Amino acid sequence: MVVNRKTAVSGSQWYVSYPAASRIPVGGVVALSSATAGSETVAAAQAENAIIGIADNRPEGLTKGKYDGFFEQYEQVPIVDGVGYALAMPNGSDVNVDIGDFLEVAVLGDGTPGNHGLLEEAGSTTGTTFTVATVAKALQSVTMGSKSYKTPASDVAVGDTTVTMAAGEIATMGIAVGDYICLEDLNGACQTNRVASLTSTVITLEIPSTVALVSNDSDLVTRCYPCLVKLVK
Repeated sequence: MVVNRKTAVSGSQWYVSYPAASRIPVGGVVALSSATAGSETVAAAQAENAIIGIADNRPEGLTKGKYDGFFEQYEQVPIVDGVGYALAMPNGSDVNVDIGDFLEVAVLGDGTPGNHGLLEEAGSTTGTTFTVATVAKALQSVTMGSKSYKTPASDVAVGDTTVTMAAGEIATMGIAVGDYICLEDLNGACQTNRVASLTSTVITLEIPSTVALVSNDSDLVTRCYPCLVKLVK
Protein backbone atom coordinates (compact mmCIF):
# COMPACT_ATOMS: atom_id res chain seq x y z
CA MET A 1 0.00 0.00 0.00
CA VAL A 2 1.39 3.36 -0.99
CA VAL A 3 1.39 5.91 1.82
CA ASN A 4 -1.69 8.13 1.67
CA ARG A 5 -0.57 11.45 0.19
CA LYS A 6 -3.67 13.26 1.47
CA THR A 7 -3.04 14.84 4.85
CA ALA A 8 -6.20 16.86 5.45
CA VAL A 9 -9.59 15.25 6.12
CA SER A 10 -13.05 16.47 7.05
CA GLY A 11 -12.59 18.18 10.39
CA SER A 12 -9.05 19.38 9.70
CA GLN A 13 -8.20 22.97 10.51
CA TRP A 14 -5.62 25.01 8.63
CA TYR A 15 -3.06 27.47 9.90
CA VAL A 16 -1.57 30.02 7.55
CA SER A 17 1.50 28.51 5.93
CA TYR A 18 5.04 29.18 7.17
CA PRO A 19 8.40 28.92 5.41
CA ALA A 20 10.36 25.71 5.94
CA ALA A 21 13.65 26.04 7.81
CA SER A 22 14.76 22.73 6.29
CA ARG A 23 13.31 19.80 4.33
CA ILE A 24 9.89 18.55 5.55
CA PRO A 25 7.99 15.45 4.34
CA VAL A 26 4.31 15.75 3.46
CA GLY A 27 2.51 14.18 6.44
CA GLY A 28 5.38 14.96 8.78
CA VAL A 29 4.63 16.55 12.15
CA VAL A 30 6.05 20.06 12.18
CA ALA A 31 7.31 22.32 14.96
CA LEU A 32 8.18 25.98 15.13
CA SER A 33 11.83 26.49 14.30
CA SER A 34 11.75 30.25 14.81
CA ALA A 35 8.99 32.15 16.61
CA THR A 36 10.39 35.61 15.92
CA ALA A 37 7.53 37.85 14.83
CA GLY A 38 7.60 38.38 11.08
CA SER A 39 10.20 35.68 10.44
CA GLU A 40 8.56 32.51 11.74
CA THR A 41 9.77 29.23 10.25
CA VAL A 42 8.88 25.57 10.74
CA ALA A 43 10.81 22.30 10.63
CA ALA A 44 10.03 18.60 10.80
CA ALA A 45 9.76 17.75 14.48
CA GLN A 46 12.49 15.83 16.31
CA ALA A 47 10.95 16.18 19.79
CA GLU A 48 7.63 17.10 21.38
CA ASN A 49 8.39 20.81 21.76
CA ALA A 50 6.58 23.58 19.85
CA ILE A 51 4.42 21.22 17.73
CA ILE A 52 1.97 23.20 15.61
CA GLY A 53 0.56 20.69 13.10
CA ILE A 54 1.11 18.33 10.18
CA ALA A 55 2.59 19.32 6.82
CA ASP A 56 -0.28 19.31 4.33
CA ASN A 57 -0.11 18.52 0.63
CA ARG A 58 1.26 21.13 -1.74
CA PRO A 59 -1.69 23.12 -3.14
CA GLU A 60 -2.71 22.18 -6.67
CA GLY A 61 -1.19 24.38 -9.31
CA LEU A 62 2.08 24.93 -7.45
CA THR A 63 5.19 23.45 -9.00
CA LYS A 64 6.47 20.50 -7.00
CA GLY A 65 9.64 20.99 -5.03
CA LYS A 66 13.06 19.58 -5.73
CA TYR A 67 11.97 16.18 -4.37
CA ASP A 68 8.46 14.83 -4.80
CA GLY A 69 6.62 14.57 -1.49
CA PHE A 70 8.85 17.06 0.37
CA PHE A 71 9.00 20.78 1.03
CA GLU A 72 12.43 22.36 0.70
CA GLN A 73 13.97 25.16 2.74
CA TYR A 74 12.15 28.49 2.24
CA GLU A 75 9.07 26.89 0.63
CA GLN A 76 5.73 27.81 2.19
CA VAL A 77 4.39 24.81 4.10
CA PRO A 78 0.59 24.57 4.55
CA ILE A 79 -0.10 23.19 8.02
CA VAL A 80 -3.04 21.10 9.20
CA ASP A 81 -4.10 21.32 12.84
CA GLY A 82 -6.58 19.18 14.76
CA VAL A 83 -7.11 16.02 12.69
CA GLY A 84 -5.14 14.64 9.73
CA TYR A 85 -3.01 11.84 8.35
CA ALA A 86 0.51 11.78 9.80
CA LEU A 87 3.48 9.54 9.06
CA ALA A 88 3.92 6.83 11.71
CA MET A 89 6.35 3.97 12.21
CA PRO A 90 6.66 0.97 14.56
CA ASN A 91 8.75 1.27 17.69
CA GLY A 92 10.74 -1.44 19.43
CA SER A 93 8.13 -2.18 22.09
CA ASP A 94 4.97 -2.54 20.04
CA VAL A 95 4.89 -2.75 16.28
CA ASN A 96 1.24 -1.86 15.62
CA VAL A 97 -0.83 1.23 16.34
CA ASP A 98 -4.25 0.64 17.89
CA ILE A 99 -7.07 3.16 17.75
CA GLY A 100 -6.88 5.32 20.86
CA ASP A 101 -3.12 4.90 21.28
CA PHE A 102 -1.09 7.93 22.30
CA LEU A 103 1.71 8.87 19.91
CA GLU A 104 4.95 10.77 20.32
CA VAL A 105 7.61 12.07 17.97
CA ALA A 106 9.70 8.98 17.26
CA VAL A 107 12.86 8.58 19.33
CA LEU A 108 15.44 7.43 16.80
CA GLY A 109 19.17 6.89 16.31
CA ASP A 110 21.33 8.05 19.20
CA GLY A 111 18.56 10.26 20.59
CA THR A 112 19.58 13.30 18.52
CA PRO A 113 18.42 12.11 15.10
CA GLY A 114 17.79 15.43 13.40
CA ASN A 115 14.47 16.66 12.03
CA HIS A 116 12.30 13.79 10.76
CA GLY A 117 8.63 14.47 11.64
CA LEU A 118 7.69 10.81 12.29
CA LEU A 119 5.40 9.46 15.01
CA GLU A 120 5.47 6.24 17.05
CA GLU A 121 3.57 4.91 20.05
CA ALA A 122 4.27 6.93 23.17
CA GLY A 123 6.50 5.66 25.92
CA SER A 124 8.20 2.30 26.32
CA THR A 125 4.90 0.39 26.45
CA THR A 126 2.11 0.08 23.90
CA GLY A 127 0.88 3.67 23.64
CA THR A 128 -1.93 3.15 26.15
CA THR A 129 -0.56 5.69 28.63
CA PHE A 130 -0.44 9.44 28.09
CA THR A 131 3.11 10.69 28.58
CA VAL A 132 4.71 14.12 28.71
CA ALA A 133 6.04 13.45 25.22
CA THR A 134 2.59 12.66 23.74
CA VAL A 135 1.69 14.87 20.77
CA ALA A 136 -1.18 12.96 19.12
CA LYS A 137 -3.84 10.28 19.56
CA ALA A 138 -4.52 7.60 16.93
CA LEU A 139 -7.98 7.67 15.40
CA GLN A 140 -7.44 4.40 13.54
CA SER A 141 -5.56 1.14 13.95
CA VAL A 142 -2.57 0.52 11.67
CA THR A 143 -1.00 -2.93 11.35
CA MET A 144 2.72 -2.54 10.71
CA GLY A 145 4.47 -5.51 12.28
CA SER A 146 8.14 -6.31 12.76
CA LYS A 147 8.31 -7.00 9.01
CA SER A 148 8.28 -3.21 8.53
CA TYR A 149 11.91 -2.74 9.57
CA LYS A 150 14.89 -4.57 8.10
CA THR A 151 18.66 -4.25 8.02
CA PRO A 152 20.14 -3.49 4.58
CA ALA A 153 22.14 -6.26 2.94
CA SER A 154 25.10 -3.95 2.37
CA ASP A 155 26.36 -0.65 3.76
CA VAL A 156 24.88 2.66 2.61
CA ALA A 157 27.14 5.70 2.37
CA VAL A 158 26.15 9.35 2.61
CA GLY A 159 25.19 10.41 -0.91
CA ASP A 160 24.10 6.95 -2.06
CA THR A 161 20.86 6.85 -4.03
CA THR A 162 20.08 3.15 -3.58
CA VAL A 163 19.70 0.69 -0.73
CA THR A 164 20.25 -3.01 -1.37
CA MET A 165 18.16 -5.42 0.67
CA ALA A 166 18.41 -9.20 1.05
CA ALA A 167 16.37 -11.31 -1.36
CA GLY A 168 12.69 -11.30 -0.38
CA GLU A 169 12.96 -8.48 2.17
CA ILE A 170 11.34 -5.78 0.02
CA ALA A 171 8.37 -8.05 -0.68
CA THR A 172 8.13 -8.94 3.02
CA MET A 173 8.10 -5.25 3.99
CA GLY A 174 5.38 -4.58 1.42
CA ILE A 175 7.12 -1.45 0.19
CA ALA A 176 5.74 0.26 -2.90
CA VAL A 177 6.88 3.18 -5.04
CA GLY A 178 5.80 6.38 -3.29
CA ASP A 179 6.07 5.00 0.24
CA TYR A 180 8.00 6.95 2.85
CA ILE A 181 10.82 5.17 4.64
CA CYS A 182 13.19 6.02 7.47
CA LEU A 183 16.92 5.36 7.17
CA GLU A 184 18.21 5.03 10.72
CA ASP A 185 21.79 4.90 11.95
CA LEU A 186 21.25 3.42 15.40
CA ASN A 187 24.41 5.18 16.60
CA GLY A 188 23.70 8.47 14.89
CA ALA A 189 21.06 10.32 12.90
CA CYS A 190 18.17 9.31 10.67
CA GLN A 191 16.59 10.51 7.44
CA THR A 192 13.00 10.49 6.25
CA ASN A 193 13.12 9.47 2.61
CA ARG A 194 10.82 8.11 -0.07
CA VAL A 195 10.83 5.22 -2.53
CA ALA A 196 11.41 6.49 -6.08
CA SER A 197 11.61 3.05 -7.73
CA LEU A 198 12.10 -0.61 -6.84
CA THR A 199 13.50 -3.90 -8.01
CA SER A 200 13.19 -7.14 -6.06
CA THR A 201 16.28 -6.25 -4.00
CA VAL A 202 17.06 -2.55 -4.56
CA ILE A 203 15.28 0.56 -3.27
CA THR A 204 16.05 3.69 -5.27
CA LEU A 205 15.74 6.70 -2.99
CA GLU A 206 13.93 9.93 -3.80
CA ILE A 207 16.69 11.84 -1.98
CA PRO A 208 20.38 10.83 -1.73
CA SER A 209 21.04 9.39 1.71
CA THR A 210 22.21 11.84 4.36
CA VAL A 211 23.11 9.06 6.79
CA ALA A 212 25.52 6.13 6.68
CA LEU A 213 24.02 2.70 7.38
CA VAL A 214 26.25 -0.19 8.41
CA SER A 215 24.73 -3.60 7.80
CA ASN A 216 26.75 -5.29 10.55
CA ASP A 217 25.64 -2.63 13.06
CA SER A 218 21.97 -3.56 12.53
CA ASP A 219 21.09 -0.10 11.18
CA LEU A 220 17.57 -0.03 9.83
CA VAL A 221 15.36 0.75 6.87
CA THR A 222 11.81 1.21 8.20
CA ARG A 223 8.60 1.58 6.26
CA CYS A 224 6.34 4.47 7.33
CA TYR A 225 2.54 4.38 7.32
CA PRO A 226 -0.26 6.96 7.19
CA CYS A 227 -2.19 7.13 10.44
CA LEU A 228 -5.24 9.28 11.07
CA VAL A 229 -4.50 11.23 14.24
CA LYS A 230 -5.78 13.99 16.47
CA LEU A 231 -3.10 16.36 17.66
CA VAL A 232 -3.09 16.94 21.41
CA LYS A 233 -0.34 19.54 21.75
